[in-house]
Amino acid sequence: MTTADAGESGIYDLAPEEEVKPAQRWVPPAQAKQDAKPLPCPECGYDLRGLRDGLCPECGLKLTYSVMRRAQDLRAGVKPQGGFERKPIYMATVGLLLSGSVWWLSAGGAGLVAFGVDFVFTVTIGWLVFFLCSIAWIGFDQPLRTTFVQTVGALGMFAGIWSVMMLIPVPGLIRSVLGFFILMGLLGDALDIDYQDAGIIAIIVSVLKFAFWTTVMVMLGG
Repeated sequence: MTTADAGESGIYDLAPEEEVKPAQRWVPPAQAKQDAKPLPCPECGYDLRGLRDGLCPECGLKLTYSVMRRAQDLRAGVKPQGGFERKPIYMATVGLLLSGSVWWLSAGGAGLVAFGVDFVFTVTIGWLVFFLCSIAWIGFDQPLRTTFVQTVGALGMFAGIWSVMMLIPVPGLIRSVLGFFILMGLLGDALDIDYQDAGIIAIIVSVLKFAFWTTVMVMLGG
């Protein structure tokens, strides 16, 4: 068959297509050498490289951002810092000073005492709720004392924000909705958990606080 015949019949000899290789991102040699090392799980030492699941297949640890950061530090040979994180301590200090000032100026010493009782109760049930939720489904990826300080930081900052919000003349429903989302964001950021989990914790804590103070008011009124 001639070329003309092939053209008339629509049959052509095509050269095989060359395989197109994806472009590779340039990585500095030092980083490439570091990435080639095992990425150990902070709990069991399992190599986490290449995992697509959010759990360690060896010990079941939830691979949150803080866990992966600790794993990278272990691979790089960075020793964990002692003591507590400074951020939640700063958050608690600022929030408590702000809230305490508002209560002192508005209700004097009695208001300050009432705020102290409310905050201690809130921190207690907040950390217990987080602890139980961690047992149920969230999982543990940090020491308990660290999560306690983080809880104090988030709730302390929320107390300060809520005290200021109480001074703003807005409908109670709008204030409550805004307060819920603020508390959810603070808990999620401080405890390094999903906002959905933080929202569940915020709802449970709010319900328990409402039940507690309702009971107190009924007992005092009776």
